[in-house]
Amino acid sequence: MIKIDDRLKACADLIDGNGIVCDVGTDHAHLCVYLIQSGKCSKVIASDIIDGPLKSAEQTVTRYQLEDSISIVKSDGLKNVDLNGVSDVIIAGMGGENILGIIKDCPKLQEDGISLILQPMTKAPLLRKELYSLGYEIVKEVAVQVNNTFYTIMKVNYTGFSMQLGDFSAKVGKVNFFDDTSKAYGLHKVSSLRKLVDSLQFSGSDASKLIEVADRVELYATEKVYTTVQDIYNAIDTVANFSTQERWDNSGLLIGSPTAKVSKVLVSLDITDEVVNEAKDLRCELIVSHHPVIFDPLKTVTPNDTVYKLIQNGIGAICCHTPLDICVGGINDILYSIFKTPLGLQDDISPIEDVKGCGLGSGFGRICSTNTTLSCEQIALTLKKILHCSVVKYVSSDKPIHKVAFCSGSGGSMLEDAILLGADVFITGDIKHDRWIYAKDNALALFDCGHFHTENVVVPYLRQLIFASVPNVEVYVAKSSRDIVKYV
Repeated sequence: MIKIDDRLKACADLIDGNGIVCDVGTDHAHLCVYLIQSGKCSKVIASDIIDGPLKSAEQTVTRYQLEDSISIVKSDGLKNVDLNGVSDVIIAGMGGENILGIIKDCPKLQEDGISLILQPMTKAPLLRKELYSLGYEIVKEVAVQVNNTFYTIMKVNYTGFSMQLGDFSAKVGKVNFFDDTSKAYGLHKVSSLRKLVDSLQFSGSDASKLIEVADRVELYATEKVYTTVQDIYNAIDTVANFSTQERWDNSGLLIGSPTAKVSKVLVSLDITDEVVNEAKDLRCELIVSHHPVIFDPLKTVTPNDTVYKLIQNGIGAICCHTPLDICVGGINDILYSIFKTPLGLQDDISPIEDVKGCGLGSGFGRICSTNTTLSCEQIALTLKKILHCSVVKYVSSDKPIHKVAFCSGSGGSMLEDAILLGADVFITGDIKHDRWIYAKDNALALFDCGHFHTENVVVPYLRQLIFASVPNVEVYVAKSSRDIVKYV
């Protein structure tokens, strides 16, 4: 068995091994040989742009008689690499900017759901921030020490959810401070950040931010602080401000203490008995949902009630309803990103109904231009596929389609506003009988994809938001969060 250092072994440990692995900038191909010999995968592509490393890689492959398992490819990044059948791409030992350039130059990484294993030598904070901006997520990050040097290795997947990464996660990464190596890495990071401030490279607010991050890392690395319900609340509040909820809504921390410790979070569209049981089985201390578990005033709480079961099991509940409906980047913007390519949506997106005091671009529903040539029937079939609906109900129109409007959940009351804004198509859920007639009389093509399917898209987004923002916590999507209605 070939010997590799702990840095490369950590890269190998993050490989799924479901297909071909591509090692970009392979150098001597030692990692490629290890992947085959250890049984992590059966095929590897070793690529590099420089002739010297390629020659060394060829010699290594020949020495271990793995010519049938390892292919050598000369390529600038991934430009000459055939990604068909590739499940994992490793880019290790390069600067963060170079890694970012390779990813940006290869949009196929987004299409094929390939896992990226990244180990930057420099500019790791920049790489992390840009990855999230591009719609990628760091699903796991580990710290490794080789002699006196610390490295972090990231496993990255494309989700399509673009978000701004906070300073703590950008500078420190998604390393959980659970073992001795990660704690040592944390203290090393504290020392590095404080040296930057002491060297006067940063001043004013920049220095304050670095000191704040350093202090927080030190608390986590020395186990003097833990993640709380309030931390989760604050992470959501930065994107979907709880103060923007409608008067009739009931969003916020509805059950539990803000100071309670959290190590596991379950995310769901609704909090049902099944979801509570799933949280209990996973030992989650908190459930985050879109729909409030307490909506109308409660006059009694009995053992059969979901609220009772949450309290009985010591499980808190944060619910973010209308703030997620109206915020920039919330449910309706997620729908836009899902609809954009298949429905030919353009970039002139705006709310159907503005909400005062919530910022530019926020509000209920969205409307934009389209260049689609799809018929109403084709649109219905497309919506059924991309929203995973069992049924899509619709009323068609013979009008040319120039503008598409949509609203998550129950948007039937917004038909008049959508028509005034020039909508030819309106997509939502929970359409009542009179709304169908109104749409038909006004030549509006109306599509009902169901309340669940137009809102469940926010659940994986919420999971990513929490995981990206808060250290030392595991976040799960509830398997029991599903459409409970049956169709025949």
